[in-house]
Amino acid sequence: MGGSLFPPTATLPWRVWFDYCIEYWDRFIKRNFYSMKIPLLATLPLICVKTFSGDFTNLTFDEPDLTGSLRPADLGNPRTPFYGQTSQILRGWTLLGNGQPLTEITYQPGVGDTFGPATLIRRQTSSGENFYIRLNSQPPNIVDLTLRQTGTVPVVANSLTFLANSPMQLIVNGDVVYTVDTAVTTLPTVDLSRYAGQNVTLDFHVLQHPTIGATFSFDVLGFTQIPEPSTWALFGVGALALSLAVKQRRSP
Repeated sequence: MGGSLFPPTATLPWRVWFDYCIEYWDRFIKRNFYSMKIPLLATLPLICVKTFSGDFTNLTFDEPDLTGSLRPADLGNPRTPFYGQTSQILRGWTLLGNGQPLTEITYQPGVGDTFGPATLIRRQTSSGENFYIRLNSQPPNIVDLTLRQTGTVPVVANSLTFLANSPMQLIVNGDVVYTVDTAVTTLPTVDLSRYAGQNVTLDFHVLQHPTIGATFSFDVLGFTQIPEPSTWALFGVGALALSLAVKQRRSP
């Protein structure tokens, strides 16, 4: 297969790892589809699990409005982020600091510094670009941070998947429905099926030590729809076909 496509560390945000995985699978299929005579059903894993945003705006942070005025946070620093309006950089979201809306945050278009309690970071990959947030609350400027958005949970949604590599609460309509325990997972998929079709307010509340604060990456992958049993059956057929193709190819 050639050199590894994967980065040397596991510290990159989930969406970056996802891009690497998709690229790896895409190259595998392109190189081996015809030579292995893999039936089309074998590619079903790519479509079995869907993520989507419903009528939430910019749920995954990948559709910011960067047309507004952006000014450098640190003049003369080539790695500086840029200040802009939260309503544009985090389009659709409200960022609360100590219970009050924060009207400005920073945007980092590449590899560089992050300023303030939240920075939207652009990550360029071979398959395009994506965005995630770096949250930063440290002494002496510890800020109680919450990201909020109201929208309708898709009727077909079973759960919501997000990345948080530090303790964080997912709150729906004022009720805590999940608390991230990094010892268990930093990429939880939370059952929200009971809210399907309902208009809800999602709060992602950062939990932090009062004297240490918190600094970590955060991203939302979107709502997920668990495949129907018939889809899983097709997935099994595709996996079996792939296994037989590999075995046949290895036979003398």
